Amino acid sequence: MFAYHDSLPILENIVNIDTKKKKLKYRSLRRGTKEADSVIGGFVHKIIDDLDDNQLIELENLLDIPDPDLMDIPTKDKPKYINGKLTLLSMLRQYQKQLLEQ
Repeated sequence: MFAYHDSLPILENIVNIDTKKKKLKYRSLRRGTKEADSVIGGFVHKIIDDLDDNQLIELENLLDIPDPDLMDIPTKDKPKYINGKLTLLSMLRQYQKQLLEQ
């Protein structure tokens, strides 16, 4: 028989993920420069709801990269930070290129 308390871990996980997403959105908008806030914040807000748990961890690591390195991604053939972050780096590179083309 199903008990109410059986669903609590699921609800707790949802709340934790929602809290993590809010923190990541905040971090993406408080980078230190207006340009980085706009570009990185816009990117994070665009993709965050489609990310799974592993990608959220990857995004968290990506946000640890200094602004100058993140902002240089579209101009470099090989990003400086690759291990474990290539998927989101590729997405960020594409997003930045689209912004430059506008």
